[in-house]
Amino acid sequence: MKFASNFFLILVILFSVSASAQGRKKTVSSDIFSLDSISHVSDGLFDVYNDKDKWYLVIDDSLFNRDMMAVSRYSSMIAGAPFFAGELANEMMINFYKLSDSKIFLRASGTIITTDEGTPISKSVENSSFQPIIYSFDVVDVRNNNSYVIDVTDFLLSDEPFFLKPDLKMVFGISNIDKGRSYVKSVKSYPINVEFKTVKTFNAQSKSRIKAARETGAVSIGFNTSIVLLPKQPMRKRRYDSRVGYFWNTYQHYGESSIKADKVKSIVRWRLEPKSREDEIKQRNGELIEPAKPIVFYIDPATPEKWKKYLKQGVDDWNVAFESAGWKNAIRGDYWPEDDTTMSLEDARFSVIRYFASPYQNAYGPNVNDPRSGEIIESHVGWYHNIMQLLHEWYFIQTSAANPKARSLHYNDSLMGRLIRFVSSHEVGHALGLMHNMMSSSATPVEKLRDKEWIEKFGHTSSIMDYARFNYVAQPQDSIRDFAPRINDYDKWALKWGYSYFGDSVSVEEEQSILNEWVLEAFKDRRLQFTSEAVMIDPRNQMEDLGDDPIKASEYGINNLKIIVDSLFEWTYEPGNDFAELKRLYGAVEKQYNRYLFHVVKIIGGVEVDPLTYEMDGYTYTRVSPSEQKRAVDFFAENLFKAPEWIFRDEILNNISTDKPEDYLRKWQTKVIAALLKESRLERMVPDQSGNYDFHDLFKDLSDVIFSEKRLNDNVGVYERGLQRVFINSIIELNSNDKRKTNLERLNMGAYKNDLLDTDLKTVVRSVLRNILEDIDDLPLRRYSELNKNHFLEIMSVIEQELSK
Repeated sequence: MKFASNFFLILVILFSVSASAQGRKKTVSSDIFSLDSISHVSDGLFDVYNDKDKWYLVIDDSLFNRDMMAVSRYSSMIAGAPFFAGELANEMMINFYKLSDSKIFLRASGTIITTDEGTPISKSVENSSFQPIIYSFDVVDVRNNNSYVIDVTDFLLSDEPFFLKPDLKMVFGISNIDKGRSYVKSVKSYPINVEFKTVKTFNAQSKSRIKAARETGAVSIGFNTSIVLLPKQPMRKRRYDSRVGYFWNTYQHYGESSIKADKVKSIVRWRLEPKSREDEIKQRNGELIEPAKPIVFYIDPATPEKWKKYLKQGVDDWNVAFESAGWKNAIRGDYWPEDDTTMSLEDARFSVIRYFASPYQNAYGPNVNDPRSGEIIESHVGWYHNIMQLLHEWYFIQTSAANPKARSLHYNDSLMGRLIRFVSSHEVGHALGLMHNMMSSSATPVEKLRDKEWIEKFGHTSSIMDYARFNYVAQPQDSIRDFAPRINDYDKWALKWGYSYFGDSVSVEEEQSILNEWVLEAFKDRRLQFTSEAVMIDPRNQMEDLGDDPIKASEYGINNLKIIVDSLFEWTYEPGNDFAELKRLYGAVEKQYNRYLFHVVKIIGGVEVDPLTYEMDGYTYTRVSPSEQKRAVDFFAENLFKAPEWIFRDEILNNISTDKPEDYLRKWQTKVIAALLKESRLERMVPDQSGNYDFHDLFKDLSDVIFSEKRLNDNVGVYERGLQRVFINSIIELNSNDKRKTNLERLNMGAYKNDLLDTDLKTVVRSVLRNILEDIDDLPLRRYSELNKNHFLEIMSVIEQELSK
């Protein structure tokens, strides 16, 4: 009986252990583990559990191999760092891959190579697109045979590139992470995302640019990392068109029937879809409808209260453009619900205009998008505090000659709010997927910039996405009152092209055909045209410029600067203040004057570049006419080579600097002449049979102006002597330049490239030098003042030495 009793006891114990194991379902680790004995934090995309300093995720089997976006942002930042809380640290597309019941991998899954699914070539593409493994997790438990429990603590406290791009470590001047001084603040799960908050301490390098890092040897940064589930069915891609300005993703596509790998570009945009089939039909019939999910930008609660409504208005203003695509109430600005504890500013589900307490004078509008389709997931527009000072500076310098409201060091909230509103709209435009359109301002005839009725109706630029800040062409007598840009014709057209909904009833091929027809029609209107800002050789495609004639616009701008300089001392006067504001705004005058000069520089050797296709008339590349380029040289003769003495006011210069007028002038002249003689410009101006304005014409025109008869007599002053030295030194440098290192063997292997050394450049330069030498040699230098005689003798000596080489 004793034996039977013991045997029965053993059976009971074994049965109890077995039953307990079944209650935990299945344990794959060597240690006994049970979620039931630890804290359940939240349910959602992944269920979250916590045991003291340990964090666990439960991954359902259905989520393996599902694409997700991981977005890491700084939630707190060390003082003096080049980034601020709320800014992006890293983003990547990922998925979780189950290798076995005991091992799960986290993989990067960027889409850069695509193919036609189910075709023989797709297997080759798959084998050549193996996804990098970021991290390996041991499964500590399997529940109900379809949910896998992993410990993510060590992963969250790691310095994997998943959280912070490796190159950013160099920017911060940090090395390895110190886990002993790092911790997990929280992990929360929601229906489509999970949010990790961590604080990580890195060891700092002695050369770190951050003062606190150098002093303490450490950098502590708060991170918020979002993992967001992407739609199982990606949004339909829209093919990029270089004639409409959208950001894009690039894919290498291997088609089954193609003869080469095609580089395919798809634009990035938000997913706007009808709520129902009935709404889709209404929209197709021309009725505006609301999207199933509107675009919402929250205003950071850290924003000064008086500016919040203007940032919000900058968002709301885009609704008029979305109407062109058939949507109403498609976008809105909203105030952050500070009492809602379920929301976080760093959460990748929410788009926010973040306010940074920063001395930077800037704002920017990025977006995070689904690499598979270009669907924008969220955006955090960055707004730096000191941009208000920059807005004041622009508005003051560009409009105060014609705008009495701008003649103050302090703008009222209504005026400053209007300026904030326009920048908000510009940055939100980027967050909607729009690139800069620097060409749009050139669609406005210069004289129309002085037409009050035209400005009120059409604005001074056809796109908010240009860098056409304020109307600096308007003259005091024009009675212009509207100086700021607004969302305009191009912006409406671009959103129509990018956000019009076609639905499944229209095939991809039909959609592309419709969009192409729209572009062909739009390009007949200069106000709807676009050229990439990367096209730097087109004088129509410039930053901070206005109008269709850079020369005339710059002349009007200089006229206004003359008025401003005459009154600058008066308009900046404040009893008891020093001259800091006078110095700042005079520096702004100087910058604006230089902008005008360089708007004209682009005409020399300029080429107009239009993104044409076979169906369109004209040429892709059209050189600026010789007469326009000669006009540009004449502009410099009048506005730079002839000293602009209007800008040198004793009551200003003697209160802000020890620099003399000739110091300023020499700097400006050197910069412009160096730009005119830049090798990349001269390469476009090599003499040919076409009759184009070439570098021979440029050198002759410049030397005729700089060494004209009136600048070769004994009346030349310090300004003229400085200009002549700058020019001679610049062209001598061209004559002395010999950078070629190409040998015959490399040329035979196809390494040849057009080189200025193979052109007439040195012949022309030496001819110019000889002509100048001859002109000076004919001068009666014995009758000249000692200073001028020695000046010309020195130039002769320098030229002779150069020609003797």
